[in-house]
Amino acid sequence: MTASQRSENNLPSASSSDSATPEITSDQPSLSGALLPEAMWQGHGGWEIALTPALFGFAGWRLDVLLNTTPLLVILLATLGLFGAVANQYYRYTARMELAAQERRAALDAQSAELDAAAARATAESNARAAAVEAEVAALLEDRS
Repeated sequence: MTASQRSENNLPSASSSDSATPEITSDQPSLSGALLPEAMWQGHGGWEIALTPALFGFAGWRLDVLLNTTPLLVILLATLGLFGAVANQYYRYTARMELAAQERRAALDAQSAELDAAAARATAESNARAAAVEAEVAALLEDRS
């Protein structure tokens, strides 16, 4: 497709600087960056829940073929893999939620400390103003007497 055909069809040209692809910043995962392995584990465990029973089931099937047994090991190992993957996700989820709760508590404690400090400053300023007003009133009363 030529450049004129691209412009007629409202397609971006290859040299267009305003292409629709987003610019990659340093905080986004990249294939060569260190964040990609971390980003791979940020999912919700769907692959793990799907692949673990499949791999365990495959191992059970191979053992069944090797031992010439019924599909007992396929069912047993696939079920074991499923329960293991679900348990792993449950414990990882509860650990993440506990960490998030601790972070929220720490943030609320910090915010509470800031509010307490601001209230203490406001009280001190108010007391200082009240003392200044009392001193002014006392000085005016002395001047009248």
